[in-house]
Amino acid sequence: MRERMWNPLLPNRSAALPKGQRGMTLIEVMLAVSILAIIVVLTWGAMSTSFRMRKVSLERFDRYRSIQMTLDRMARELSMAFVTNVGQVATNDQREVTYRTIFEGDDTELTFTSLAHVATRPGDAAGEQCELTYRIESRENADGDYVDMLVRREDAPIDDKPDEGGVVQVVLEDVERVTFEYWDADTEIAGEAWVRSWDAINDNDGKLPERVRITLEVPHPTREGETLTFATQTEIMLIKPLILIPADIAAQNAQTEQAIENALQAEGFDDFSNMTPEEIDQMGQEGL
Repeated sequence: MRERMWNPLLPNRSAALPKGQRGMTLIEVMLAVSILAIIVVLTWGAMSTSFRMRKVSLERFDRYRSIQMTLDRMARELSMAFVTNVGQVATNDQREVTYRTIFEGDDTELTFTSLAHVATRPGDAAGEQCELTYRIESRENADGDYVDMLVRREDAPIDDKPDEGGVVQVVLEDVERVTFEYWDADTEIAGEAWVRSWDAINDNDGKLPERVRITLEVPHPTREGETLTFATQTEIMLIKPLILIPADIAAQNAQTEQAIENALQAEGFDDFSNMTPEEIDQMGQEGL
């Protein structure tokens, strides 16, 4: 039998490898992979939850900001509400009524004339006077479902039918209800100052409420069947009717004032700063 010669250059397969040079067994590899997979799953789950919560938070923030902006806009426009002197007053040289103001509302809808118009599109009226209406309408949303929405109707300039015409736009979607309340200072002492309807022209001699309270109720984002309530109130600056003079009368008054001024100047009165209107009027009549 041939003997095997020992060669020092060949490794001894029977000898054990040093501890630092040993490989991993299959079980150790599978255990390491399993631990890594568990860590990845847990990390991804935490990140996914964080992203989802961030999205929900941003959506709620945008929703609440839209509600706040809507209330601020309504309050600003209501603060500049006005009506002219009561009745059908002629507003042109032909003695025709071409301009009529209004402040008429109940607890669910409000129509009024305001000085809050801002021209935002080509062709819009350049003046600040406009007719406005706020109410709830059922409309189709982006998902094809019909939901209640807060809409805004605006028409500018003001015409003889302030409760008709104009452009209707959705200002806030998915609204349960809007409530308007009007502060009646005459009943404040009795404790029931907030009333649910107001007609300035027909019932209040052209007087507007001193304040209007607006309440919006929207569905709760997480609790089905519950609502969230947002409210604000605004003070109306012009609560008494403005005096509206027909165009021909205004032109006649302007001519009369100019004649008075010319007569006073002819008499040598050039400085009227220290004179009362009654004195100027009297002197003008004497001069004429």
